[in-house]
Amino acid sequence: MKSCLFRLSLLVLVLAGSVRAAEKLTYVIVHGATAGGWEWKKTGKFLSDDGHEVHRATLTGLGERMHLNSPDIDLETHINDVVNLILFEDLHDIVLTGHSYGGMVITGVMDRLPDRIRHVVFLDAAVPDDGMSLWGLFGGRGPQDPSRFADGFMQVPWVKPDTRPPHNVKQSIKCFSQPVSYKNPAAKALNVTYVAFVPKDKSAEDRAKTDKSWQRAVSRGWTVRTFPGGHVAQEEDPRGVATLMEEAAGDRNKPVAAVTPGPRAAPFQSPEVHADGKVTFRFRAPGATKVELSGQFLKGNQPMQKDEAGIWSITVGPVEPNLYPYNFVADGVGTPDPSNPDLFPNERFKPSLVDVPASPPLLHAVRNVPHGEMSYCYYESKTLGRTRPLLVYTPPGYRGSDDKYPVLYLVSGTTDTEETWFKAGRANVILDNLIAEKKAVPMIVVMPYGNMMGGTPMPSSPQAAEMYQVFNEELTGNILPYIEENFRAIPDREKRAIAGFSRGGGQSLFAGFRNPDKFAWIGSYAAHLTPEVCEKYFPELVSQPEATNAKLKLLWLGVGKDDFLYQPALAFEAYLKEKKLAHQSFVTEGGHTWMNARHYLAETLQLFFK
Repeated sequence: MKSCLFRLSLLVLVLAGSVRAAEKLTYVIVHGATAGGWEWKKTGKFLSDDGHEVHRATLTGLGERMHLNSPDIDLETHINDVVNLILFEDLHDIVLTGHSYGGMVITGVMDRLPDRIRHVVFLDAAVPDDGMSLWGLFGGRGPQDPSRFADGFMQVPWVKPDTRPPHNVKQSIKCFSQPVSYKNPAAKALNVTYVAFVPKDKSAEDRAKTDKSWQRAVSRGWTVRTFPGGHVAQEEDPRGVATLMEEAAGDRNKPVAAVTPGPRAAPFQSPEVHADGKVTFRFRAPGATKVELSGQFLKGNQPMQKDEAGIWSITVGPVEPNLYPYNFVADGVGTPDPSNPDLFPNERFKPSLVDVPASPPLLHAVRNVPHGEMSYCYYESKTLGRTRPLLVYTPPGYRGSDDKYPVLYLVSGTTDTEETWFKAGRANVILDNLIAEKKAVPMIVVMPYGNMMGGTPMPSSPQAAEMYQVFNEELTGNILPYIEENFRAIPDREKRAIAGFSRGGGQSLFAGFRNPDKFAWIGSYAAHLTPEVCEKYFPELVSQPEATNAKLKLLWLGVGKDDFLYQPALAFEAYLKEKKLAHQSFVTEGGHTWMNARHYLAETLQLFFK
């Protein structure tokens, strides 16, 4: 009897093994950031033992290829690594698998070689949209810990000089800041499985609510699986992960319609600006019990009314013509208008924008005049140890000439991004119109990202000056050289201006005062410096007013009467008067708003470089 049971058990094991390896597959495995193919050795062996062909890619500069490491390596380099592996090994019908950062890499491979791919598996991996970087996927511009970023690399501080391989390796920042392409329709037709590694003490349901990659997978009709374990589950349970990869290879996408709840709702317009200046806002939220409209054209939140289709609406106004941020508040939670593509760029909450036109049009309205161009740029910051974004406006006629131009460095405020002066400030449109009217000198405008990654102290605190000093080093040591190397900028102090709003105004005042050899024009929009900062960081400027006044072509201050910085700004102006420092002052109605910021910009653009 025991002999029969032993033979039966042996038969079951043999059959199970034959089922697992019944179909021989070809796996190409791409590891995560700072790792290497070594991280997948155990899982790869289990797959090989099951009869599969396994290729564990090691990306350039990492793992056993660390001798090739360089800050010039980027995401495209790593995509080429895997593409060339597939081509030179002449692999077909592959199961392409990526872990963590490897999701960015395999997305690019899918876009390039969809005809070589049988199935794709994202193992706790990044799932980007077309044109998205890894940092963009996480909704920011990189981790907020500057100590992890130095010399163009993301560092791995747990690895010491005497650490024996295999181990993680520092990785070029460009890998995280470069966007990926995902345009190929054939790539989007591939069967894909997304696997979330969920620790046993965590909830898959909770992660599904916040994991953008998970949500993107669902929206694309991909199969979604979970696996018990941490982010490196392949090291915790290599056999289990290998079995998971075998099972996932048979998954098939769902029709997108099958994962879209209910019939397509009837479209509607929001916002709808009427000829009489009134504006109607609409928001579909059938399950909400209360929805309000919040906007800077209102004195307070206004309740909206729901119809039988679950659409909430309200008509307000007439609204004074201008460009305003607004949002809905549904059951206490703020949300932008999903029907409106125009968003206010911000590190945190991103409200929508509504433009109420005037007759004649306001300066920020697009007119039938020659237009300049906006360029999205990236530069290497030695000060912050990372790749940084900035936008550059070049005036009409720049592309077709060899002329050189003066440069305005224009800085936005706290929680704003490098895009805010472009999309909410409309700096390019305002300057197009002023140049066409011959009220402004054609100029280059540089819009950097003002966040120095060390927090934003209160502007009256000593710590604010320390942050301003970091910005000063970033500006003069990184941004200014990049601009003058890559654009036809006039390298002369009298052809450089600096201005900014809120935090950017403080940064502009500090950098302008700190560098009278580099800037002759300064604009402060709703900002100030304290006497203590002025006397500590630039004592000669305040103690020698005649020399300072001779160097500065313009020191311009603007603030609104309802601005929370109005009193500190008045105190700053009084200090300038006491020190006999020449300046122009411009006080308006209104508060700390981008309506005022645009107004101040328009005023100073007509003064700079004249």
